[in-house]
Amino acid sequence: MIITIILISISITISTIGIIYGLTHRENYGNKISVYLNNLLFLFFGIFFFTFFTLSSNKYFSKDIALILWNISLIIWVISVALLNAAHAFAIEQKKIINLSTFLYSFLGGINVVLLLSPDSIKIIQEENNYSFIFQNFHTLFFTLILNITTIIFMTHRYIRNLSNFRDKKSSLSLMLLSIPFSYLIIIYSIFLITQNIFIKNLYLLSYLICLILSFYMITKRPSLFFELTNRIYNFIVFHKSGLLLYSYNFETGKEGVDSFLKGPILIGISHILSNFADKKEQLNLLKMEELDIVFEYDNKFSYAILLITNRKNSIIEKGVQRFMAKFSELNKENLIEISNSNKLIDISKFKNAKEIIIEYFTPYLIKQIE
Repeated sequence: MIITIILISISITISTIGIIYGLTHRENYGNKISVYLNNLLFLFFGIFFFTFFTLSSNKYFSKDIALILWNISLIIWVISVALLNAAHAFAIEQKKIINLSTFLYSFLGGINVVLLLSPDSIKIIQEENNYSFIFQNFHTLFFTLILNITTIIFMTHRYIRNLSNFRDKKSSLSLMLLSIPFSYLIIIYSIFLITQNIFIKNLYLLSYLICLILSFYMITKRPSLFFELTNRIYNFIVFHKSGLLLYSYNFETGKEGVDSFLKGPILIGISHILSNFADKKEQLNLLKMEELDIVFEYDNKFSYAILLITNRKNSIIEKGVQRFMAKFSELNKENLIEISNSNKLIDISKFKNAKEIIIEYFTPYLIKQIE
């Protein structure tokens, strides 16, 4: 019982710290949904499931109590793997998590709960030092295993399908290093459900704690992993109202300068809007590019605007642009005023500090780091 309490205490402590860290550093993850999903994983996997699962086999409890703990752990497991799949999907594609996987988890999970509530679904056996559990209703075990296999298939298929779309190899590798231990954990748990072997259970508990520590490390040290990994920024451009290009950066090449495809009608349209942007904000909605989104922000006080081109705009990018603009205005206040009040040639090299601001607010999107 002492070892059980120690293991549970370790899991609850790490999970609680992870939840608190996620809440207090939620701005690092860019999106509230990422924070909620990660915290729910810590809550259900690290606190609820691990506690009920570990206590259920302890002979300190009566058979009836132990069986209740075991059944609850199975129900929580279904919720946990559904959350794991949702977090994995959101980290890669950040789309609405209402699709085939949601239907399957709801369907299989509902069947599991009904089967577990039926009498004599699971038989408890008292062994020398612990309890073991036999699935008398084969369908309960079958649907649990199907759920586990489905989770691994979804995660693997999703990763392979988007392999060429990841922002960079480092993020792709980090996600793989996080996904493999979870898949291994699901496999070990499935084997234990079938065999009820004490060695397999101990292996699972050890593997689980290692996976929990790895997850905590990734969340605290690699928060960018939980941004939408297939979301890219292509170009970042700063214009003055006069049409003067103050700064530009290409996220794909890691170089400063405007791409040739931006030197055509798009710049003409932007310049037209810039000359009237004080009272024509609705025209920004007319700026469209095929299969690309445009984020456009302007500063009336200093008469300049920012254009960002991405494959999908979201709150993370829009907030980053707003933060960039605030700091850029602060650092270049005098130079921006000088441009507005002068007819002389302007040295745009004065705005080179923009790249440091880009690094500060858009690091996860820097495919090739600025040298």
